Amino acid sequence: MSETALMGAAMFGNLEDVKRNLNQVGMQDEDGWTALMYAAMEGNANCIPLLEKEIGMQDNYGWTALMWAVINGHANCIPLLEREIGMQDNRGWTALMYAVTGGNADCVRLLLSEAGKQTTEEWKGLLNTYPPGTTALMLAAHQNHPDVVELLLPYEQGMKDSNGHNAQWHANNSTKIGDFTRVRQLLKNEGTERLPPPDPELLILQYRVSELATENDSLKSDLSSSKNAHNETERKLSQMEKDLEELKAVNTSLRADIDEKDGHIRILEDTLRENEKQHNELTDEFSALKEGSTALEDHIGQLQQQLANTEEDRRLARNEASEARARVEQLQRENAERQNVLDATKRELENSRRQLRETGEERSRVVTQLSQSEECCRGLINEVTGLQKQVEEGKNEQKKNAALIDSLKAQLAKTNEEKNSLHKQLEDKERQDKAQIDQLTAEVSSLKQQLDNAIDESKRHAKMNEDLQKASDQKQALTTEKATLQEQLSKTTEDLKRALADQKAQNLVLEKEVAQLRTESHDMKDLRRRLEEVEEEKRILLQNLAAVGSMVLTPKGQDP
Repeated sequence: MSETALMGAAMFGNLEDVKRNLNQVGMQDEDGWTALMYAAMEGNANCIPLLEKEIGMQDNYGWTALMWAVINGHANCIPLLEREIGMQDNRGWTALMYAVTGGNADCVRLLLSEAGKQTTEEWKGLLNTYPPGTTALMLAAHQNHPDVVELLLPYEQGMKDSNGHNAQWHANNSTKIGDFTRVRQLLKNEGTERLPPPDPELLILQYRVSELATENDSLKSDLSSSKNAHNETERKLSQMEKDLEELKAVNTSLRADIDEKDGHIRILEDTLRENEKQHNELTDEFSALKEGSTALEDHIGQLQQQLANTEEDRRLARNEASEARARVEQLQRENAERQNVLDATKRELENSRRQLRETGEERSRVVTQLSQSEECCRGLINEVTGLQKQVEEGKNEQKKNAALIDSLKAQLAKTNEEKNSLHKQLEDKERQDKAQIDQLTAEVSSLKQQLDNAIDESKRHAKMNEDLQKASDQKQALTTEKATLQEQLSKTTEDLKRALADQKAQNLVLEKEVAQLRTESHDMKDLRRRLEEVEEEKRILLQNLAAVGSMVLTPKGQDP
């Protein structure tokens, strides 16, 4: 039969598949292997209880699951396969012998109850030949395993193989290379008195006690590690709480900074509103100045128009003055002519005088007119001068207004620049504040996350404390159980010592009885021989009696 699904599941330690294929329990492959052997070979101890029906089965060479477990060093499987302890394969080898060849002292300790057994057939290896009668101690000596030799020596010392060789001979004649000093020292004074093999239940109990002690030490170590981890966790938690307090303080400080920056932002906003208000006022003033400048330009235009009109009047006055001068010159010429006429003729004196008077009156009128014209010209000149002054003043005012406008323009440009700068600063500030707010928000989120993590860590630590408490309770229970087991062990040891002493006494009594029985055995043989002779004589007598009886009962003349 080929390998079954149960065998494969047992080999890989798949409990679920083992449970599903338990209907294949007891089947063997072409080499006689069972699922239990596969599980034991791989050390899958959790599968062994499910396959206990196969305990005691052997393969084609007589190997058991226990042998496969120990040859691979799986000491934890031995207590589960206790019922196979003492079984031998086709050559008479035991599980103890296979454990010895591997030098596995842990397995040897659990199998000391097999001590004293010997092989039944010769076995030839690549370099070694083991004759019938080989013991586990001989194998340990030959393989140079001093720890194993020390364990087996009290139980197998003095035993010999079929060639008459003991363990000391095998140690001294081993073909293996190595330092045999310790093994040979142990076997130097190999005696012949042997202790009886220990009870397998006691060995397994000791193994379990050792396991419990190891587990207890492990629990102590784990508890110590857990305490250290707990203390470290508490220290970290305390540090985290301090860090959290510091972060809270930093958060409070940051909030204060944010509030202060919010105040600065509000101040900047108020300043910006005031600047905008001032800008609007300056804009209104500039508009008013523009209107004033327009009105001034209109006034200057009017003044220029008036000046143009004044210049026209002046020009006309000049023309009139020129005409008056021309007329004066003409009158002077006429006066000269008339003076000449006056000098020439007296008759015409009166006429001349009358004409002169008329001319004088006319001249007075002309002079008056000239005076009036000069007065008018002076007035016009004064008016023109005033107008010029007004024009100059208007120009100066215009220059002042232009300078003021330029100044206002410069102030407006400066204000615009300041406004733009303030806008830019405000935008930069807003960006910085936004970045800081985002950073603070991220930091606050991080702090919240750290706080949540710290809370989760605290919860985990609380759970760890509960687990530690449970572990402590379990440790206490194990300690109590350990004390109980130690008490039972000491009691069992004492009982075993007493039993061993009783057994030794019984052995002495039995040896005496055996000697007596051997003595009595010869007497018994003589008695048996005598009894056989008596029985033979009895049989002959019975035959004779039967013959006599038949002769008595038969009539004469008749055949018996």
